[in-house]
Amino acid sequence: MRTAFATALVSAAVLGVSAAPGLSLSIVTPESVADVENLSVTAVVKNTGTETLKLLKDPRGVLSSAKTHTFNVANEKGSPQFTGMFVKYIEASTQSNKVALTGNLVSTRGLPKIESRSLGKRVAYVGCSTTRQSQIATAVTSANSYVSAATSYLNGISSGTTRYTTWFGTYSSSRASTVRSHFSAIGTDASSTTYDCSTCTSSAYAYVYANQPGRVYLCSAFWSAPNTGTDSRAGTIVHEQSHFTVNGGTQDIVYGQSGARSLASSSPDRAIQNADSHEYFAENNPAQS
Repeated sequence: MRTAFATALVSAAVLGVSAAPGLSLSIVTPESVADVENLSVTAVVKNTGTETLKLLKDPRGVLSSAKTHTFNVANEKGSPQFTGMFVKYIEASTQSNKVALTGNLVSTRGLPKIESRSLGKRVAYVGCSTTRQSQIATAVTSANSYVSAATSYLNGISSGTTRYTTWFGTYSSSRASTVRSHFSAIGTDASSTTYDCSTCTSSAYAYVYANQPGRVYLCSAFWSAPNTGTDSRAGTIVHEQSHFTVNGGTQDIVYGQSGARSLASSSPDRAIQNADSHEYFAENNPAQS
């Protein structure tokens, strides 16, 4: 979005760099902004204490070079729509997984090679081995089943159920309608998507650009995930499809089942806009009714 701003108020979504003794964050912004796409913001994280600190390189934080939703830009007229990268990555654990997204997008001038017979000529692959094409095709079928089952389930409830409230919080007809519309919009989009296996080499699962529907970039964690179940390949595809603006434009507000449950409990209005909440609702693991 190209918008003229008289003033710009910028706040950092500092995930993994929280305010704490011995740590400071400063933001340097221009006095005026004519074009959001050319906005340059400098973030400085400084250790003001005496101890060595290790900071999580969250893809949404200021330490990451990934073009994710790190800052909110707004003025009296509102905020521009974020059209950058949405990344699904591994929930924090004792394994100390790191995310570092680098590199350029592959050229779209060449036609992707289409291989999958079971899905006709609607799924396309870029830089995917035969083995990975087969894994994707299986995951696509499972993702479609997840979405279909989720849609049927949502169409069949008119009040809070354990499954619904776990991931989306207190039931209301308007919020349930929003979630239902997301899954309805996703439909079988997984079957008409180009899957890029050659661009992302980080330990994330996958990423997309919300304003570029029909293209999913798969990362290393995707290949080690199970086909179905918690944080699965099929679930990841549902997660990424929900990010596309045409499917509802969900955000990465929190990651992981624990975070998603807490979000549902504390803020149902935000939970219905969280991508992982949609994924876990669809995966339904462990199963809830």
